[in-house]
Amino acid sequence: MRIYIENQGCTANKAYSEMLSGILKSKHDIVNNVKDADLIIINSCALKTPTENAILREIKYVEKNYPKKKIQVIGCLPKAFPEHPKLKKFFNMQTPIDKKGVKLGFPRIRKNKLIGIVPVSEGCLNNCSFCAGKLAKGNLFSYPENQIIDEIKNALKEGCKEIYITSQDMGCYGFDRRTNIIDLLKKVVSIERDFWIRIGMMNPNHVLKFLNELINIYKNKKIYKFLHIPVQSGSDRILKLMNRTYKVKDFEKIVKSFRKEIPDITISTDIIVGFPGETEKDFQKSFDLVEKIRPDVLNITRYWPRKKTRGAELPNQLHSGDKKERSRKITELFDKITVDSNKKWIGKETEVLINSKGKYRNQYKGRNIFYKPVVVKSKNNILGKKILVKIKDVSESSLIGDLELKEG
Repeated sequence: MRIYIENQGCTANKAYSEMLSGILKSKHDIVNNVKDADLIIINSCALKTPTENAILREIKYVEKNYPKKKIQVIGCLPKAFPEHPKLKKFFNMQTPIDKKGVKLGFPRIRKNKLIGIVPVSEGCLNNCSFCAGKLAKGNLFSYPENQIIDEIKNALKEGCKEIYITSQDMGCYGFDRRTNIIDLLKKVVSIERDFWIRIGMMNPNHVLKFLNELINIYKNKKIYKFLHIPVQSGSDRILKLMNRTYKVKDFEKIVKSFRKEIPDITISTDIIVGFPGETEKDFQKSFDLVEKIRPDVLNITRYWPRKKTRGAELPNQLHSGDKKERSRKITELFDKITVDSNKKWIGKETEVLINSKGKYRNQYKGRNIFYKPVVVKSKNNILGKKILVKIKDVSESSLIGDLELKEG
């Protein structure tokens, strides 16, 4: 059978799709598009209504244009909403990655051969009122450190130059095993290979428990200076309604502490606009926080009520037009911030790990140790190499560089 696997959602989902491809390739052909497939498997995400709608549109498209092709939906949607009226008929496929347990050690077909995505846990310890992820992933289940290390070593042996350590919340890794992310990272950086590590999202309430230790491990030369720490709102009142167990000042303390010790660190955060009961004053606090913190990466989401979550039952649900307008305002602010942030790199030399080809001929893309995306041109094949680049210009999304004479 010819199988096409479409991935929706988080970095962990990408890893699971790679594993599923690796498992199925022993008996089937894995193809790269719907047209060539007999079976389309959609590895789904349950977090956002727009993602769910995109899956419904994809199914409608396939049914209309390729009525003989089979469709199966796996992943988070079947777990969170098994009774889904429009999708449940596509939910009857079970795979090894759907089962509860350690999802490591499987063969892989990597989307990018230079990037090893390593899940370290499933679930979380929070109960956010807006999140349907808990319905799918449940409570925290951390994978054993020795199996994680083996997975990383295997990825490096297979040629990976970057390791993405990922989960629903890296901040609480190991709390169910009497360990934590600090202990894990110490073991990871001690692996005697040349590679860079990206650490996934961590919620503020957990980071506060070991803030200084985390900052110290981030100084290691193998770790990307990239901190993804979602604040979700600049209003403590809204954070309480969201059941986020920290305050805005806690988030600000974390950002300030990291920037003091690692000045050029890339700060990524998330903002939800239009949560039930969010007033203009509450929104202004989020706007002001973004202006004050000036994050390098900002994920802006309009609130969508998800069934079976407490947020969907709250009064004072906002009109879609208000949410759209607030999203527009904060997006415009961030667009100005990110260009200004990138401009500080102009004229600087920086080492870049090239991990993919660009859109145009002789164009390559990579990241520096501060996880800044960099675009360069080279007539040589520089994939997988670390090169010295001088930044000559910037855009909203990346730094634009010239290669120096040295290509390592």
